[in-house]
Amino acid sequence: PWVVAKWAMSMDGRTSPAEGEGGALSGTRAARLVHDLRGRVEAVAVGVGTVLADDPRLTCRRPGGPPHGRPQPIAVVFDSALRTPLEANVVRESSPARPLLLFTARPRTAKAAALAALPGVAVIPAAGADGRVDLTLALDALHAVGVRRLLLEGGGTLAGAFLREGLVDQVAALVAPRLLGG
Repeated sequence: PWVVAKWAMSMDGRTSPAEGEGGALSGTRAARLVHDLRGRVEAVAVGVGTVLADDPRLTCRRPGGPPHGRPQPIAVVFDSALRTPLEANVVRESSPARPLLLFTARPRTAKAAALAALPGVAVIPAAGADGRVDLTLALDALHAVGVRRLLLEGGGTLAGAFLREGLVDQVAALVAPRLLGG
């Protein structure tokens, strides 16, 4: 798939406020852009760290939903150790019409079976030599289910891995008019 990596950052290059400060970096215009991007791809992906920290839904929430009657994007989570909680939004909101694909390096657990038993949830083994998810295997699996455009939304670790492996085709960097310092 064509991979679009999206992130928000401050003018000094920070992707999040200091721990304990909270708050979003970008505003309503950026949120509209993100939901527009989500409505134009077949899948939206995050790393498990984003699931644990933010509990995202990964849906297109534009007025009227995705454009041109497109379905909601498939939710994708890269989760080497299968730490995605059963009560996470992406798990609870999955269905055969809007599946959740969990790519993992260690799928043989009771939790994998519990997740895979839920409607619309697929646990897909894609182990790399380093014990993490093999991103190329995951992209091949996504392409096989019809994903031609993937929006990579969350996690500096995941974005960094995609960038290191040369798997990003396009970047959508939202720069907030803030300085966070360090």
